[in-house]
Amino acid sequence: MRCVKEHALVMGDYTITIDSKVRVAIGEEVYEIYSSPNDLEYLAIGLGALKGKLLDVRSIRVGDEILIEAKDLGPLELRVRDGKVEWEEIVKALRELYSIAPKSKCPLAVHLGAAYVWEGRYVRKKVMMDVSRHALALKLAGYMASTGGNVPLALLSARISGDAAKALASGGFKVLAAFHHPLLSTIRAVAESGVTLIGKNAMNELSVIANPSRIEGYAGPSLRLEKRGYQMMGDEC
Repeated sequence: MRCVKEHALVMGDYTITIDSKVRVAIGEEVYEIYSSPNDLEYLAIGLGALKGKLLDVRSIRVGDEILIEAKDLGPLELRVRDGKVEWEEIVKALRELYSIAPKSKCPLAVHLGAAYVWEGRYVRKKVMMDVSRHALALKLAGYMASTGGNVPLALLSARISGDAAKALASGGFKVLAAFHHPLLSTIRAVAESGVTLIGKNAMNELSVIANPSRIEGYAGPSLRLEKRGYQMMGDEC
């Protein structure tokens, strides 16, 4: 993974991670976000997906700031299908993600994410890196909203925040996984969306934290969620 060349500048003794101010103009509305200057079309499409809109990216102008102009084509219709997947395939995919760019080889302030779809096993379709966890989630959402697939899985090297979980769900992901402990905002987001969340449990073991019905071959504990009031009750955990 060429993380230094693509995401940083070397200035003397310092390696400076690159980020850019990105303005996304959708008609009269303008949104601003800081992001790595890559996969910008997917960033805009993901922002549209978060708002339930199908966007046509008309232009991307790169300068001191990045301006993306997009047209609202109406409500977004996702091309994803739900279903059952196997626990061991998710574990394999997570191991693969961490083997792609381990921190010892890519020590910059960047986050890694990958999109998988189910084809009898999980097949990796796209890998992205970004300085911003939220921008990374939007880019993955934009990719999946553009392509679709069976039971899409999003893997992230960083903790999945509530905002990131909402963005990923809006793009059609059905399973989210990161080897981190969950945030309360993330639990609330998946309680609303019904997306499966995988992360660390109290014993630092990988587990299905919420909405385990999609996952076959998993016998560990999960939280039982109720949308109303976000009541959370542990099931032997």
